[in-house]
Parts: sequence; C-alpha cells; structure tokens
Amino acid sequence: MRETSVISFDGYSVKMSSDGLSFKTPFGEFLRKMKVTFYFKNGSRLDFPMLAEGIGAMNFNEPREPFTEVDVYSRDIKFYMRIIRGGGGALLAYGKVGEEVELKDPPAVMELSLPNDVTQLLVYKRGRKGYAIPFKCEDLESLSDKTLLNHLFFKKNSLFFLLAPLNSTGYISNMKKHGRELYLTPISMLETNKGDSIPFVALIWGKSPYNLFNRFLKLQNQLMGLSTSLRSEKTFPNFLKRIGINCRNLDDCESFLAGISEKFKAGYVLIGDHGHEAGVDLINDLDMRRVSEKMRSLDMKIGLEINFRSIIDGNKIYKAFDKFLDFLGLLRKHGIRFVKIFDGQVPEFKSSQIPLMEITSLIYGGFEEAAKRKNMSVINCLPHLPEFYLNATFSPVFHAGDDEEFKDARVYMYSCILNSLWLSAIAWPDYGVLRDGRDTYLGLILRSLSGAPIYVSPSVLKKLSREFPKICLSDGRVLRPDAPALPTVDSIFSDPLNGNEVLKVFTRIRVEGFGDVGVVGVFNLNLKNATLKYTVKVKEDTPVKGDKFLVYEGISGVFHAVDADKTISGVLRSYGAKVYVISPIRKGIAPIGLTSKYLAPLGIVRLNISERKVLLEAVEHGPLALYVEETPKTVEADGKLFKLQDCVTKFGEGYLVRCHAKVLEIFFK
Repeated sequence: MRETSVISFDGYSVKMSSDGLSFKTPFGEFLRKMKVTFYFKNGSRLDFPMLAEGIGAMNFNEPREPFTEVDVYSRDIKFYMRIIRGGGGALLAYGKVGEEVELKDPPAVMELSLPNDVTQLLVYKRGRKGYAIPFKCEDLESLSDKTLLNHLFFKKNSLFFLLAPLNSTGYISNMKKHGRELYLTPISMLETNKGDSIPFVALIWGKSPYNLFNRFLKLQNQLMGLSTSLRSEKTFPNFLKRIGINCRNLDDCESFLAGISEKFKAGYVLIGDHGHEAGVDLINDLDMRRVSEKMRSLDMKIGLEINFRSIIDGNKIYKAFDKFLDFLGLLRKHGIRFVKIFDGQVPEFKSSQIPLMEITSLIYGGFEEAAKRKNMSVINCLPHLPEFYLNATFSPVFHAGDDEEFKDARVYMYSCILNSLWLSAIAWPDYGVLRDGRDTYLGLILRSLSGAPIYVSPSVLKKLSREFPKICLSDGRVLRPDAPALPTVDSIFSDPLNGNEVLKVFTRIRVEGFGDVGVVGVFNLNLKNATLKYTVKVKEDTPVKGDKFLVYEGISGVFHAVDADKTISGVLRSYGAKVYVISPIRKGIAPIGLTSKYLAPLGIVRLNISERKVLLEAVEHGPLALYVEETPKTVEADGKLFKLQDCVTKFGEGYLVRCHAKVLEIFFK
C-alpha cells in the first residue's frame, strides 16, 4: 500500500495509511494506529494495512441492527471492521482467511492505540488466579508492560466506552499492554489454523456505562455465536435466598449445628474443603449421617466447596461429562445439594487438536450440564476468563473477585462492586463468605444490596445478630433487590480507596402497583481511615425517574423530601455506611415500606392507589411508612382505626404516615 485511502459514510471514516488504520466518528476519534500481522505456518507474515491490496465498504440493512462493514483485503486474507452507527454504536474487528491458508498459533497479533485525549481509564487487569482486578489510571503508561487485561472502560466527549477482546468458538483473544499500545492475540491451541473467523477486539460506546458489556455479549453472539447471559430469578435457587453459613469443615459444621435451635432460619450450610482435595476420598470421609437429621429438622440444604482439578484431569476431556455425572451423583447420595466450585489456578488444558473454547466447553460445559441433570445448584467460583464464564450455562451466580488477592477487605469489596459493572451482565455477582473483622458490618450492608447469596462464618452470625433482622424477614428470607448493585457514574472513575471520595452504589426495587424505587448505598472504604464528606445526587445516582422524591436513610431513620435536582450531603466515618431509599412521588404517593429493614420497599407486597384511598400491604407485620400529598381523613392499620395525631405528621408539601401494621389503609377527604 503506497497511498492513503479513506472510507467515509454518515460522518464516520476509516483511514488507511502506512501508520495503520484509524477510526473517527461524528463524536471524535475513537481508535488510531490499528495494525494486524498474520503469521503463516511456513514462517512468512503479512502486515495489514501495509501490505494490503485495497480497502472497501458495504452497507447491510439488517432488521435488528443495520451496519457498515469496512474490509481491508489481500488475496487470501481480509480484515473486517463492522461498524454500527449512532450514539449507542459499536465497532467489531475480526479477520477471515481462505480455507487453504495455513496459519500458526497464535495466527495473528493486532496492535492499536487509544486517542491521546483519553486521560481516565478503568482497567481490568488479570490477577494471578485469573480474576479481574479493577485498576484506575490516567493513561496506559502507568501500567507495567505485558500486563494482561480482560477489558477496559473509558469516557470521551460525554460518551462511555468499553474496549474488550472479541472471542469466537475457535479462538480466545488475549489483550496485553506494551508501551502506549494494546496488543490483541487470538489463541486456538491448534498447531495449524486453517480458515475460520479470527476475532480481535470490540469497541462499544453509549451514553450510559451500564449496558455496554451486555451489548458486547449480544453483538459477540450475533457475530460469533457465543452465549450471552445467565442472570435470571427463574434459575436462582430458593434456598440461596436465605442466609447461609460457611463452616471450615464437617467438625465445625457439627459444632455449629449443635448450638442452634429449630427456630434458626438459615437456608444452607456450605462446608469448606480446607486442606483437602474434593474427590471421592473426601466424600467418603464426610459421613453425612452425622448431620443429616439436624439439617432436615432445620429445613436446610448442605453444600460443599470443591476443587475442579481434583475431579477431572485436564487431559481426559472426552470423559469429563461422565466423570462429573458420577461425582455429583455421589454427592447427592451423601445428602449434598449444592456445590461451590473453584480452582486455585487457571487450568491449562494441553491439546494440539482442539481449540481452547471447545476444550473448555467440554470441561466446564460438561460440568454445568451434569449439575443440571443431577439438580445440583452451583455457586461458580471460576476465573473471570471468557472460556469459563461463556461456558457456564446453568449457574446464575458467579464469584465477583479473589478474596485472597487483597490484604484489606475494603479493597476486595471495591473490586467486587467494580467487577459487577460487567459481571452482572452474565450472572449475579457473588461476594463470597463474610468473615469476622473490622469491615464485617460494612460487608454485610454491601452484600444486602448486591442481590447475590449472603453466607457468613458462624462468628459473624453471632457478632451481627442484631443486624440480620434488618436484611431478612422473620422466616429467614433475605430481602433481595431486583438488580445487582452497581457503582454510580461518579464512582466509576473515582478512587474511594486512596482519594477523598466515598464509594456510591445503586440498585432498584420494583413495588407492585407503583413501579421502581431507587436505593443508593454510600460506603467509606478509605484505606487511611479518613472521615469523608459525601453527596447523594438524587437525579444522577439512581435510574428511577421523577420530579420530586421522598428519601429515607435506612440506618439513621431520617426522611428527606427533595426535588430531583437537589442533593443530600453528609459526613461518613471510616468503615461507615449509609443506605438511601429514593422513592419518586407519583400520583401524590411515595411508598417507603418496612422501616425496620435497610431495603424497606422490599417489605411491600402490593400497593393499591385509587382516587380516595391508598392500601399498602406488607409481607409481615412491622413499622410501615408512606408519604401522601393529600390530607388523610382516616387511617386504618389491620382494620383498626388509628388517631391521626398518632400516625400522621406534616412533612414538606404533604404528610408522612407511619404505624405498625401488616395492612395499612389511608382514606382521603
């Protein structure tokens, strides 16, 4: 290629020069200096775009999503850039080779640079066990060379971006940082690669950061045929919706069970495999008859942590499914009803004949299918790598981080909530066992907002005995929000560990007969134990829409009536937390719910609003709160008439109604 060539359409352009390919949009330059080198088995190489023969483009008017495909080509190899236009657009870069072309493994390497004016990045590095570790930096130069990256977020010109390695059924792409550039390397494990699509990278952008990874999965599915998402209440086991206990071994489990009464409302006990390999010998040692009678009397399930490597040798991939089926059948025979599967190191399956994605499909896909057939629930604690989470087709819960990676639990909690930004597109993020420590109270509140299972050590159960009634109902069910907790927009690129900012997270609760109510959690994770100021932005920190709101802080019990553009400020000590329920005022009504619970609206079964009456029914008897703009005439609690002065308080432009009841009825004049 000797001359600069440009393909332009609708304000977009792809420029091809000797320096590489650059990509510009009406919103600015997004990528620059893209280069791809293909490696042939005979030792030769082909550099794109330097040795490309030309560049072209074609429009596709697909019903779901029209796109333009730009291709840089030679006789046997083409490099494609699929461009979906708009404020919520995308670029997918991949290659195609002729069926007779023989490439090495890795078959190609892509080099690219981000625009110079990208000054804030949220990078997900790959930890020693394969878990994603969020890392905030001003630019890529602050990262050490050869750092493996799972993906990264950045913001430019009011748009949010996700840059992630693209994968296919035949290839897993790795992304490394080197100097100022990023290198994408597809890996197959084949000695010779012939034909097929070679995935490189995807750039997804939009006005919100919260749907970018979900959109990435959907586009990857459309292009490469890979799976998308697991998270669903239909697949979330009911017993995991109660508090769980994590015991180190069977002896600790027996000791714990001996000290509790039949009134205890936990849903399950998870036994650790500390010092063991989770194989047949360990299962034979677990004489479940010693605990089964007590477990049945308490209506509790029992689970086991198992190490993946000890069940199946990575080289016996074709026998994996049968091995898992036998192993999980043995667990059920011993009374075990769920497992937490993990691996201390990223497995490396050796093969020169099977692509990496196919190998892990046989292994992890085989395990998931065996668990499904044996009705064995799974908490997935495997590395944050696409070959694992894309083959986890059964479990709706995936571990959010490596709690052994960090010495301070605050760093681990921060890692979990930042990983939820992408992991929640796949499954409910699991924050792991809550152990005793200075951070225990903080960890319990954050977990209550997460929507994932909450399981604790026996010492935590005793230490926080007064706190569990604030996150659970009297029957032991955990009050779970309708979506995983995610970082607020201003917390995505801030530094709550070393800076002067708090961590803010949000979730939502659907109230039947009313709609969504927002929840914002505020946490002081400062590693220097500093007291921090914070501000909750009612309009920006929650996706719930409205002009006016009633805000309830669940820890202090303080109410606020605010307009959408107002803020609520405060001061938070080290290890401190606040939980704000943000209820929009609709039709003159704003429900709060059971104020004895941190997530008060989850105590509401239904809310009926008519012209002259409001009926609020709670899931159980307790202190209820409801805001009304119209003057109440009478108030009835469980069918009994209350004096207005005992339950109605003038508040802002309306009235706050509070009383103990299961059914609250308010009649208007």
